[in-house]
Amino acid sequence: MPQRSAGRGRLALAAVVGALLVSCGGLPDGLREDAERLNARIDEGVKEVEAKRSELESLLAAEDREHLAVYAERESWRRRFAEASAELADARTTFDDKASPLLERNEAESEAALRAVLKQVQDDVRRAGTLAGEPARRAEVLSDVAVRGPELVVAASASLAVLGPKVDTVQVRADEAAGDYPPKADDLAGRVAAIRKAQSNATAALGRAEAELPRLEAGAADLAVLADAVTEIGEQVAVGEAAISDLTTKADELYRSYSKTLIDMRESYVASIGRTSWNEYYDFPTEHEYKYRREIDLDTATALSEWGNKTIATHRSYNVPSAVWQALAIDPIERFPRGDNAAELWLDDIETRYFHRYMLVEGDRKREGEWEEVSEELFEAHIEDLGMDILSKPYGTYEEEALTQAAPAGLAYVGDPRYGKWQNDEQGRRHWSWGNNFLFYYLMFGGGRRHYYYYDDWNRWQGGYRGSRPYYGGSGDRASRRYGTAGSATLGSARYASSRYAKSGGFKRQDRSFRGAGPGGRGGGSGGRGK
Repeated sequence: MPQRSAGRGRLALAAVVGALLVSCGGLPDGLREDAERLNARIDEGVKEVEAKRSELESLLAAEDREHLAVYAERESWRRRFAEASAELADARTTFDDKASPLLERNEAESEAALRAVLKQVQDDVRRAGTLAGEPARRAEVLSDVAVRGPELVVAASASLAVLGPKVDTVQVRADEAAGDYPPKADDLAGRVAAIRKAQSNATAALGRAEAELPRLEAGAADLAVLADAVTEIGEQVAVGEAAISDLTTKADELYRSYSKTLIDMRESYVASIGRTSWNEYYDFPTEHEYKYRREIDLDTATALSEWGNKTIATHRSYNVPSAVWQALAIDPIERFPRGDNAAELWLDDIETRYFHRYMLVEGDRKREGEWEEVSEELFEAHIEDLGMDILSKPYGTYEEEALTQAAPAGLAYVGDPRYGKWQNDEQGRRHWSWGNNFLFYYLMFGGGRRHYYYYDDWNRWQGGYRGSRPYYGGSGDRASRRYGTAGSATLGSARYASSRYAKSGGFKRQDRSFRGAGPGGRGGGSGGRGK
């Protein structure tokens, strides 16, 4: 019988042949069709520009629209058609000089280049359409304001009137937040100033609009001034509303404090064991495949990984160490096919799953969460961060200022009187004393003087680590760390000694890495019998 690896070889060969066929097949049909449509769209765009030009001339010649001629001249409406034609000319040149040769060569490796060229042509055509449509849109706006000017001004005035009280309310909110969090006073004042500016701009625009209304009744209004003023009122009110919403959100963020402390972590391993069975009395027997899935511990996973592609067991006996076999708890003839009398078992794969457990603090309330499955990337990123905050946002900061670089639990809150105060110990050294509502930070490492955050330690983190890189204390090398997975405070804590990570041997195995064996190229099976 052929070996199992032969099938994979045939699949690999087929993949290579398939790739060669694709590379020899030229550009994708869909891309060529897109190019043909875009080519035609350039010519259609030229006709559309001329049609819109003619429509405008007809509009300006109409008796009831003659008043628009002065605006067409003053605002250079006709120039838009020339600009649109220039865009289409650029599109044509680009298509003929760059896209056409690529289409003619029809080489698969030119696909990316052709897509980039077509994107450039498409942008030119789109700009041309926008430019050619501007005169008609402007004529419609001016015609509308000539008829509904008073109504539009009343509506704009009403929207501005609604904005006023909101500005006053957000001013009070900003002043309160600035008083509670002085470092943010300048930023809050700048946000309020932007809101006031939008309100002022809208008020000025309203004055211009209202000044045109009497002239509108007399048939002498500047429709462009009136229309632009009404438009500006709407735009500035929208700017003000958005800025008010943003400032309110930012002020609320200042009063929010939270953190996520990594209090435990674990890996889970699931072994996939394959079994091939057959009837050994046949020269060319049919092979039957079967899979077992077993959750295993790290020691078993490591032993299986080191065992590699060798046969784990047959239908009669096992080859791996007895502890490994007992951990797998496999019946080698489970659901054994009728008529088969021989089998081999091998390691197909080991799946590794990763879990974190956090202490979540919101204000002065804390809770310990359940196990959460995390990605391998996140697990590896924080393998050194047990007992540390991997996310913290103190009072007085915005959401985007939340700290994502690991730091000792609660260190981000030290120095803020909302959380505690500085005191001196018997030797006169300044250390942080937590307020009653935050004593859990002090107790996380068991309490005692050696678990204080001293001023020098905090100041070092504040000046060189805060928000930019993890901080583990000590002199910089791993052996001297105070905090994190390898830190003396962590290793000496009863809390972490009883963690799932410690009990699973994680502290002793910090320098070991297990990623699973992956599918093995087994050399046994019925084909190994030499028949």
